Amino acid sequence: MTKKVMESIKKTAEAFGMLYDLRFFSYIFVTREEIVLRNFISGCPEYNFEKFGKTLEKRVKNIGRFVNSIDFKKHRNDAQGCVVSKIQALQEQRFVRSWARGGWRKKLLKMYDKILVHCIDELILVFKAEKKVEQKISEGVLSHELMHQLLDHNTLEFARINPKHWELDEGLATYLDHYSIGKHKLLEKKQKKSKDKMHNVYAENARTFALMLNKLKTPQQRIDVLRKYYDKMRR
Repeated sequence: MTKKVMESIKKTAEAFGMLYDLRFFSYIFVTREEIVLRNFISGCPEYNFEKFGKTLEKRVKNIGRFVNSIDFKKHRNDAQGCVVSKIQALQEQRFVRSWARGGWRKKLLKMYDKILVHCIDELILVFKAEKKVEQKISEGVLSHELMHQLLDHNTLEFARINPKHWELDEGLATYLDHYSIGKHKLLEKKQKKSKDKMHNVYAENARTFALMLNKLKTPQQRIDVLRKYYDKMRR
């Protein structure tokens, strides 16, 4: 599975004039629950996470309330993936040691030990498929997170300019996912609003890039337009 995904990432990088190096990419398969907990603690801007706090300290303090919520159960049943840096993991681990209480403290510290053993610079966490039918979904999540790492190593991560630009990162990674399987043209059509707010964020921002890049023919043209847009967002 992973060999096929890596070949797809490499071809996409070449099509967009990006530097590709296997050393950019590092990932492990973990449980859905572990990724949900890590995303929650990290301050991930999921709309139904923010009711439990917007800062790392408040999220850690409210971990018990979160794991007993409908929101936690919903996310635990979804396909999950994320990218964590070593700096982030160490900071989050310190907050868990300082603020987490009860049985979840031990579980969270064990999770961060697992992350830090494998994390040199950045590490992708992808949910481990438990059934054959889930393998394709897990592969798609891995591809999406690898696209994020590809963009980061090519200095095209918009959240580095401003954390509020995370929506652009999700849009561009989603566009590249679709490009890698030849379905990027579908993103040019305006989609109906979904009840899922995060789906709308991904779709709307992916469409921004689909329209921006739809008439370009060469890797150089594509990377030039992306760089120009990135520089525009820095001003």
